[in-house]
Amino acid sequence: REIVARDFLDRKRTQKYPPYSSARVKGKPLFHWARKGKISEIEHLIPSVEVTIKMEVLDGYLVSSEQLKERIFSNIQSLDGDFRQEEAISSWKAVFADKPDNYEWPVIKASAEVTSGTYIRSITHDIGEEIGVGAVALDIFRTRVG
Repeated sequence: REIVARDFLDRKRTQKYPPYSSARVKGKPLFHWARKGKISEIEHLIPSVEVTIKMEVLDGYLVSSEQLKERIFSNIQSLDGDFRQEEAISSWKAVFADKPDNYEWPVIKASAEVTSGTYIRSITHDIGEEIGVGAVALDIFRTRVG
């Protein structure tokens, strides 16, 4: 896993736009199709972009289920507007239900330099898929543009 992750962290790759993005297909943003549950109808039309990722892992540690739940649910509940909060909370509850209360989740802190058009949450998901574990971006901080 470590070799795959290291290889992933410094390379070019093609990234499909995520379903809840503003990229347009047939004149409508992807989030329009996703909210109506119709992404599968246009999935073959979703554009891709080539991105370059240079990522450095800064730290790694374990966090308890209780701490992670509190952080995730707090982040979700702090959102204003309709961002599918109830759906997200429900999905996360299902994830936590599969683990014992004393489970400790691995967390990494990383710094990334990416090209324009990169979706960090999608990259996080892709890394998890590639190394065979679930992955989610808890916090994203943009330090510069361009």
